[in-house]
Amino acid sequence: MESALKYFDPATTSWSAKQTPRSITVPRLDGQLSVALSDLQAASTDWGNIISKLPSAVLYPASIQDIVKMVRFCSSVGIKIGARGQAHTMYGQSQVSEGLVINMAPLNHIGSIESDYAIVEAGVTWRDLLVATLARGLTPPVLTDYLSLSIGGTLSVGGVNGTSYRQGAQIDNTVCLDVVTGAGDLITCSMEQHRDLFVSALAGLGQCAIIVRARLKLIPAPRLIRIFDMTYRDLDSLLVDFQTVLADERFSYVQGIVSTSAAENRLAYILEGVSFYNSTQPDDANMLSNLHFIPDEVQTIEDTYFNFCDRVTNKEASLRANDRWNLPHPWFDMFIPASQADAYIRTILSSLERNDCPDFSNLIYGFRKRYLTRPLLRIPEEEVFFLFNVLRTTSQEQSLEAVTQNRRFYDEGYAKGGVCYPIGAIPMSKNDWRKHLGPQYELLEHSKVQYDPNRILTPGPQVFD
Repeated sequence: MESALKYFDPATTSWSAKQTPRSITVPRLDGQLSVALSDLQAASTDWGNIISKLPSAVLYPASIQDIVKMVRFCSSVGIKIGARGQAHTMYGQSQVSEGLVINMAPLNHIGSIESDYAIVEAGVTWRDLLVATLARGLTPPVLTDYLSLSIGGTLSVGGVNGTSYRQGAQIDNTVCLDVVTGAGDLITCSMEQHRDLFVSALAGLGQCAIIVRARLKLIPAPRLIRIFDMTYRDLDSLLVDFQTVLADERFSYVQGIVSTSAAENRLAYILEGVSFYNSTQPDDANMLSNLHFIPDEVQTIEDTYFNFCDRVTNKEASLRANDRWNLPHPWFDMFIPASQADAYIRTILSSLERNDCPDFSNLIYGFRKRYLTRPLLRIPEEEVFFLFNVLRTTSQEQSLEAVTQNRRFYDEGYAKGGVCYPIGAIPMSKNDWRKHLGPQYELLEHSKVQYDPNRILTPGPQVFD
């Protein structure tokens, strides 16, 4: 259906169906431009529910060409653009004040699924892709723990979970991209073709181009999983064993869980190792050997691979039913070198109130540097490091205090060689981004100048503005 909004008035930055003496004709679109207040308000928030910036219009594209046309138009008249996937970031990263938000959800076509790759549009969620690939006995090597995220969104930041310590990030498993640059050019890029654009788009925070299609690696999928939840007396012993299992790769998936024990009002430390398999069950004795968890405090759970990957869906349903899903989420995410992890995480945990994380446990993921190859996913210098996630739910009033505290956590982590994973609620200045990107700042800046010359794309993170 052709969009009813056919004109834009630069003087008033307004869109309309009627022409005025000052208005400019908007390109003819397959999809819809909307200025309905409900659409503008929906595009002015994200899952963090802390920052709100009202755009002037929202595009619901019916084709990639709709995005090409509107980016070219906006570049010609200086309208800022934010591409919005599932908006699961916490601090306005996809928002754009008085500009155009492109809702990527309609671009949800899954194209080819072959024995070792899939071609998908950027608005496809990882859950929908997994359902489609499992029907062929295949899976992406790395998924997000929450599957209802868009592929384009996670590729713009990195995409990690408990398999990343041996499989890399989602961007390490991306073969090529179709992107729309800030100049409105549709370009296919890879390590062999337009390499500078490819590496600038992956974990590039949408600064140079909008990812519209991706070719992703696939591997044979397991059918079953066994979870081993091991309880520890303290954080130090958990992290020691965590490094052991990172080194020997005995588990398919591994994460640390730090939660408040409701019964005893104390912190509980759990190392969760997961084995993927098809028919031959893992040997429990081998999987648990040489580890130092509390004796007799191991829980094992059998399930299907899909149920394990999709486990947050049930949590989401519960929180929605209790009106907690859309509360503010001032989450904090920081990569920290293994040598600094124990002291740093202890400091943060001692600063949190026991009721700060009522809905989600705080999580720890482990990594080995050699498996993370894309330059814009910034990580610590040490070979082994952790990602610590503080998963808070607060009231609106408490959220601002939490953001201030997050900034302190960030400064303390940076001083210890840490690097933020840029999905959380951390105020960042242009100078902070320069320090964050380090030697890769010039790469991204050069791509910004070349591919987004009018600097219209993704102002939310304030990387260059």
